[in-house]
Amino acid sequence: MLVQTQQLAFNGTHGWGPTLRLTLGRLYQIDVTNADIQEGTTVHWHGQRLLNASWADGAAGLTQGAIPPGGTFTYRFLAEPAGTHWYHSHMMGQFGDGLRGALVVTDPADPLKEFYDEDQHLMLLADVFNSSLAQQLASHQAGSAPMAMCAGMDISDAPFYAIEINGQSFTSTGRAAVFTVKQGKQYRYRTVGGMSSWALRVSVEGHNITLIALDGHPIAPAAATAFEVNSGERADFVLTADQPVANYWINVATLTGHNSPAILHYEGAPDPATDPAFSETSFTSNFGCLDTNQPGVVGVKQAAALKAGPNVPSPPQESSRQITLYLANAGSNLVPASFAESATLDSNAYGFSASSAETLPAAGSAVCPEARQGAYCWSMNWKVFQMPPQLPIYSAANNGSAIGTAADNAYTITLKQGEVVDLALINTGYMVHPMHLHGASFWVLAAGVGNILAPDGTINTTAAGYNLVDPAFRDMISVQTARITSDTTMVSRNGHDGMGTMLEASDVAGLNTSGTSQPMDSGSASTSAGGGHGGHGGGSPAPMQSPPNNFVAGPSNGGHGGHTPMVPISPDDLGYAVIRFRADNPGVWAFHCHIDLHSMSGMMMLFTVAPTVSTTNTSWYAPAGLQCTI
Repeated sequence: MLVQTQQLAFNGTHGWGPTLRLTLGRLYQIDVTNADIQEGTTVHWHGQRLLNASWADGAAGLTQGAIPPGGTFTYRFLAEPAGTHWYHSHMMGQFGDGLRGALVVTDPADPLKEFYDEDQHLMLLADVFNSSLAQQLASHQAGSAPMAMCAGMDISDAPFYAIEINGQSFTSTGRAAVFTVKQGKQYRYRTVGGMSSWALRVSVEGHNITLIALDGHPIAPAAATAFEVNSGERADFVLTADQPVANYWINVATLTGHNSPAILHYEGAPDPATDPAFSETSFTSNFGCLDTNQPGVVGVKQAAALKAGPNVPSPPQESSRQITLYLANAGSNLVPASFAESATLDSNAYGFSASSAETLPAAGSAVCPEARQGAYCWSMNWKVFQMPPQLPIYSAANNGSAIGTAADNAYTITLKQGEVVDLALINTGYMVHPMHLHGASFWVLAAGVGNILAPDGTINTTAAGYNLVDPAFRDMISVQTARITSDTTMVSRNGHDGMGTMLEASDVAGLNTSGTSQPMDSGSASTSAGGGHGGHGGGSPAPMQSPPNNFVAGPSNGGHGGHTPMVPISPDDLGYAVIRFRADNPGVWAFHCHIDLHSMSGMMMLFTVAPTVSTTNTSWYAPAGLQCTI
């Protein structure tokens, strides 16, 4: 039975939109036309700095209105930084439904060139579904969607159907992607984590690999047997074709073990299409829950151990501001008294104004702001993000003035241009959150599990153990989960036992409309976003003072089928990451979890970088016409 999985497309393409290959430092114009998406669309240039061009960031409702059906929006920006990036819709739910493509910015003076001979392989990863992201969110908010889990970890709150590599998988298209190499050469692979939910582990049968870049920025070469990639992340690795001429599996598996492999094909080996050892029935389809502590695997737990590579700038040695963000499901993670008390301080660690703090849930409570959300509303600091009624970019252009009380639920922190900011990200639950900052990259100063906060919520830098010498420079950080200890009693929701339980997809028919195809070139480009074609279907499927009270995760009342701790989680067991960035790019910049269901349901906030504007300094502005109407 053919099942439609892709519902939206750029230029009518299957799996991914056209690959954009740009040159570092060149100015580009890209015209995006909405062919037939009724709710409108936008395009975000994920990983691009967009200096003085916040208006071109593509964040719907924040930097522009949605492009209506038949409308065209012109994006214009300087291609920087170099590296492996991507573009995707920033209308909630749309990139998971198919609106995504690769964006590679090449540097003629590539500092990584010494590590490889060939740079021709893109590995574009995506999770695909037979239900839309909007349908999945509605199921969670109705309390009818369980969670995919392994022991001690919530893996995904999206249903599993298939994983595709470059638009191919045995499950959804009946064939695997093939990567051809010549024996004796070294190849650079550019991997893009275009998944909307599922984290993936990549390994190559019979080969070790060397990671050389993350999120487009060079890292010190890191040898690995496998690496993990979360939604939004990019990883460049070098593979040396030093094995006997043959075909080899490239295993791409969820952390629950579902494997959707590609094939590494040496020139001179049998054609994979006719090699019986590489058919859809000859690979390991399920490894079972993967060990996140396995030696040789580079993943979330190694984030702080990775070092900066060549030409990466050193971090500022001091910060001028510290901000703490708890990552929480506001519908089930109870507000600790220490947070509730410190949030009301005049100069609190969370960026709250007095009026904003008044809207927080009371200590010991957990509630979504809208009844329709059930108990499924992800947040930062228990602020469930809601889109402001007007585009905040216009307020930001007016000397960075506040958005206003009417948009108080649009969690916004105003920064002065040039400030150096430390963000402490504290994970209160058992799911990894891949966090993405628009408009800037950041240094990963610390990451791990432990208590790095003082009682007032500020960062204890000694406990965190900053790396101020050579930290990795990125635009994504996946924050580790809280730790389950021997005295943490666990149950799960919606009838699951919390031990390696898998959620499978239900049969829900997908939208089947047509898109249009238009050519692209390297100087200017035009792309059309529309409904996906009908041909995409397939076969079967750090110790310190303790705050006054511990963090508590509350009981379930539906909506989020994950682990439920029955005793308080000690602050010593919370996951964390600390990042540092320089707020030197004026504009409105989103910061959010890149799991689409999480950002859709509220895990988002804004940084407004107040520009220094005068009659003689007008380098940043918000052009008219950004507020499109449908």
